[in-house]
Amino acid sequence: VWTTAYDVLVLGASPLTTVSGVYQVFDPPMVTNIIDLIPKFENLLPPGSDRASLLRAKVTTTAFRSQEMPMRVSLKYESVKISPIEVLGVDADF
Repeated sequence: VWTTAYDVLVLGASPLTTVSGVYQVFDPPMVTNIIDLIPKFENLLPPGSDRASLLRAKVTTTAFRSQEMPMRVSLKYESVKISPIEVLGVDADF
């Protein structure tokens, strides 16, 4: 994953998880950032392991033109949702 967003880069500093994927869903003026996190030890498992775990964070913001700097976009954070998707290969759909 390549990004210059500090709020995403800092997620890689966790001793427990690492970023697996970062996605964005644009539905103007709403933008949802989806960050998938996996346990760091999972990198040691063989590819396609049936013991995968996945934690998903969804951060929803509203984008608008900055009044102070018209060439920049400002964001207003609307919601944050963190939920397990899969735990040790088992679907975590509650």
